[in-house]
Amino acid sequence: MTAKDLRQIGSRLELFVDDWLIDRMSGTTLKIHPPVSREVVLEFNRAWEGPISLPGSVIHDGGRYRMWYAARSSSGASGQSSGSHTAYAESADGIHWERPELGIAEVDGSTANNVVAYDTGDTHIGGIYRDRNPDVRPGEIYKAVTVRRREDRSHYIRGFTSNDGLNWHIVDRDPLLVAPRDDWPIFDGEAAVFWDTVQEEYVGYFRGWEPARGGTYSDLRGGVRSIRRSTSPDFREWSELQFIDMGDSIQEHLYKHTCEPYFRAPHIYLMFPWRFVPGRRFDPDWPDHGISETVFMSSRDGIHFDRRFMEAFVRPGPDPLNWGDRSNMMSSGVVQTGPAELSVYYSEHYRSPTCRLRRATLRIDGFVSVNAP
Repeated sequence: MTAKDLRQIGSRLELFVDDWLIDRMSGTTLKIHPPVSREVVLEFNRAWEGPISLPGSVIHDGGRYRMWYAARSSSGASGQSSGSHTAYAESADGIHWERPELGIAEVDGSTANNVVAYDTGDTHIGGIYRDRNPDVRPGEIYKAVTVRRREDRSHYIRGFTSNDGLNWHIVDRDPLLVAPRDDWPIFDGEAAVFWDTVQEEYVGYFRGWEPARGGTYSDLRGGVRSIRRSTSPDFREWSELQFIDMGDSIQEHLYKHTCEPYFRAPHIYLMFPWRFVPGRRFDPDWPDHGISETVFMSSRDGIHFDRRFMEAFVRPGPDPLNWGDRSNMMSSGVVQTGPAELSVYYSEHYRSPTCRLRRATLRIDGFVSVNAP
């Protein structure tokens, strides 16, 4: 090895999520460490919530933890959404959460709720984050996007900004992106958008559909759910969408996903896609098909993602109500809740009266280790 082959890391923190730092290993392997389930932090039991509510975003902001989530009511035997509200909760420690009475949005004739935005369609304001751009525009400290559907069922991305994370405004350039016509033109599933402090641009990840390769279970129009990327200098003008590269990994349906630069090592992206297996049904009486879990992958350039860990990161476990469709879905946001503790949040019991959000923990920086027997 010559000097030019050496990795120059300076004083920055590095993670063993890949083999970028490793020249060779003997008797060791990279091992993923799923988070340990802890307490239930929210029961989706308010009148404006319900059995198809979903996780959204969590951040540590100004000494408090802030959470936005999709409070979705349902109606009819099918359990389909009759409205999707963006609701808000906050916590002093990331463990005990409260729903403040905000008085912002009227739901069922009252503003005595924690709803920050109401949408009569089937989407909510998602991917909420605090903008780290040093030149952020006044009044746009918080940003978010949502997916909208036209009458022809094609989708587009609408942008939102806020000065406090509670009162939201549509970005003046609307829409930000339109789903390409060369594949099934949809963006369904929450997007992930943030300011990259290393590359100094806005980066967005959006759902897309790729052709199914041989042996892959296809769905609907014969495609497979995947992830596309776009960048922007100003949160208004966005580049052409490009599918991320996951190497030669097995092709799987990756539904909703979260992605973020790891806050202790922002040159490394961590992505937590929600793997959906549409062809399986655990309970023959469950009202919809499919089972699901969250997986883990990482990237150093935002385009090429290391997909070596095929086992689940957030797993259904022994609870049969987590073996239906759309449980085990992570919120965006990995937050520190102790000197050596990280917390993540994920959904349980989707389509059940006990639909809820649970916290899980792992040691700080402890997603993957170099492991020896």
